[in-house]
Amino acid sequence: MAELIKNFSELGKNDVALAGGKGASLGEMTKVGIPVPHGFVILSSTFEKFLEETDLNIEIDSVLHSVNHKEIHTIENASEKIKALILGSKMPKDIAEEIKKFFKNLNSKYVAVRSSATAEDSASAAWAGQLESYLNTTEESLLENVKKCWASLFTSRAIFYRFEKDSHKQRISVAVVVQKMVESKKSGIAFSVHPVTQDRNQLIIEAGLGLGEAIVSGQITPDSYVVEKQPRRIIDKNVQIQTRGLYRAQIGGNEWRDIPKEQGEKQVLSDKEILKLSELILRIEAHYNFPCDIEWVFDNGKFYIVQSRPITTLSESGGGYQKENWLVVVSFKTELLTEAIIHRGYRESLPKLLPQIPKFRNRMIIDNDIYIDLNETSKIQDYFSTDTISRATKVYQKIEDQSEKFIKTANSVVANLEKSSDKELSDRIKKYFIEYQNTIGAIGVPTIIDLAVEEKLKNALKQSGFSKIENALSSLAVPYKQVETSREKGALFAIADKIRDKGFDLESEKVVKLIRKHHENYGWIHSTLFLGNLYTEDEIKTELQKILTQPSEQKGRLEQDRKSHLAEAKESIKKIVSPEEKALAEFFQKSVYYRTARLEWMNKACFIARPLLKECAKRLNITFDEFIYLLPDEIISVLENGELPRKLIAWIKERQKGYAYISNNKQEYILITGPDLDIWKSKFSKESESTSEVIKGIIAYKGVVRGKVVIVKDRSELHLVENGDILVTRLTTPDFVVAMKKAAAIITDLGGITSHAAITSRELKIPCIVGTKNATRILKRGEMVEVDADQGIVKIL
Repeated sequence: MAELIKNFSELGKNDVALAGGKGASLGEMTKVGIPVPHGFVILSSTFEKFLEETDLNIEIDSVLHSVNHKEIHTIENASEKIKALILGSKMPKDIAEEIKKFFKNLNSKYVAVRSSATAEDSASAAWAGQLESYLNTTEESLLENVKKCWASLFTSRAIFYRFEKDSHKQRISVAVVVQKMVESKKSGIAFSVHPVTQDRNQLIIEAGLGLGEAIVSGQITPDSYVVEKQPRRIIDKNVQIQTRGLYRAQIGGNEWRDIPKEQGEKQVLSDKEILKLSELILRIEAHYNFPCDIEWVFDNGKFYIVQSRPITTLSESGGGYQKENWLVVVSFKTELLTEAIIHRGYRESLPKLLPQIPKFRNRMIIDNDIYIDLNETSKIQDYFSTDTISRATKVYQKIEDQSEKFIKTANSVVANLEKSSDKELSDRIKKYFIEYQNTIGAIGVPTIIDLAVEEKLKNALKQSGFSKIENALSSLAVPYKQVETSREKGALFAIADKIRDKGFDLESEKVVKLIRKHHENYGWIHSTLFLGNLYTEDEIKTELQKILTQPSEQKGRLEQDRKSHLAEAKESIKKIVSPEEKALAEFFQKSVYYRTARLEWMNKACFIARPLLKECAKRLNITFDEFIYLLPDEIISVLENGELPRKLIAWIKERQKGYAYISNNKQEYILITGPDLDIWKSKFSKESESTSEVIKGIIAYKGVVRGKVVIVKDRSELHLVENGDILVTRLTTPDFVVAMKKAAAIITDLGGITSHAAITSRELKIPCIVGTKNATRILKRGEMVEVDADQGIVKIL
């Protein structure tokens, strides 16, 4: 019988065709004495034998011939068909028995099972992240995970990658590495040449607590240490705060655990350990005689290497190394009037929605930049850590009821405005302010609930055997009811269809009427809660012009996409085993709806009430731009007294120059302007360097570009990215590659220079800044920004 499996010690760097890039490299390092955890490789010929004995070869080739890689749906369809064929086929008995025999010889309860493609990493292309790995696999899940590794040669991203690299015509197979699992206390990535500075005399190590998968996927921002090779010394250390880590779960697989504050704030590797690991990295580089990208783990005082491959992204031009900054600014960019309402709403209406949550304290707004103790929000998450569904459902109902009340109030206060006396006007605006303040808790609550729900759902999906939790979450992240923003888009497409059918001119009276009617229905849609950025009739006309340049079937495709997303979510829910977990998944869809809808309700009410505010400004004989720098109590008092004190006009001018609005334990609200403001600014000078105008992060790939911001929350929003956009997201995964190729630059909240976003941006040669911590919160959809990845900063233009 042909050999099916080989131990690492029997393999070397020339065995890529048999063992794949990963397997050959692990064999080579084992042979030369590099500390590698014991393991074996299920050879690529074994996969081919499996295909032959199950008669899948012809079917797979036929499916692949149907792919047009420029049409993403053809890739996805092919992927689903092929994976189903492989996973649905029984593994031949001789292969299964041989795998189990080698597993028993490892004498390890837990193993890592990793795909290793025979056309894997070379100096010009990296399959990193394209194929699957399954850490902490047990004997029970071993054979199934091997099949999943085989099937991962045909994931959408892997098929796309083959076409992109023009390797789809080559016969590519896959081996599977099975390696003894080291329960690493610390782990990370190392580059033997700094991939950003390109300095051949520098190496860089990234380190985190727990399993290295968290660093590779960009879900944590690791420590980074830069080491000079000659003379051997540490020249830069960037220590991060790590609040959670990925560890082995009791039942196998992985789980996130909180890391104690004291441990999470310390440097992960000591200086002595950094230098010890550096020696090992240089030893590997010297053996291969080319720059290496290395994965390492640390346990019981010893370093182990679990992977080494060529660095595929070095070029003649490099970039500078930028230290990451810790940002504490949550930027809302609001006027004082709205800020005062929000400020009081957070303090007073959040506890009404969630009685167990203490009042928010120490919230400061300086020149429209909000500084808030974000630790307080964690108390809300803790509140939802048990019995999430029943508690959250009640809160959602309160939010919906209150929002409906707010919209009704907004409609009532604008009726017959001109005929109302100043006293009646004062009563109306008082009523409006009260409902606005009572509703403001709705802004943050669903998002915070989502955090708790998502963590619970991840565990539920894991229990139900989902291999790619993030993919399953993405399929579920579609609101169970259509939101108004979707309806508005559909209504615009309907107007465009009418213009096409009737041959109307955009300037014609009939089209002007259609646009005006659309504005009456949806004028609030792109506004904010903060009175500005309204959706004007001119903007609607511009949107229509854009739609008219697109194919007429675009509307149908939008509707079809939504249906297919919902169908995908339904299928995911079907696969979940326990009724409780099914209920949790269905609730997650509801929480996504409320996260979007509650902002729409707030925007609508604010838009409806805008004439009331304008009428108040008119009665006070000031402009609307001046009016928004008054406090609610001042507006009511002036309307009741019928006169605007001269000193208040002077105060408005001071406030327009800059203000600080503060609450603390001693005083509910303090408004500071003038000379005293500089004293307060100096207290936050470090944070002020990273206000909403400038965002700082770690350089992943150099370059300076300008473009429009597109914020992508998850995979379902990737279609929003168009050529030349600036892709802003929490972190990227291989599913993002299609959208990343269109982007002019990439910005992430999380991750270091060895995260998926960083590695892919270097391969695609797209400017990239990672680890900004809050780019998705600060930047707004549609904003024009300059991404200066030479300096590691983003500027709002």
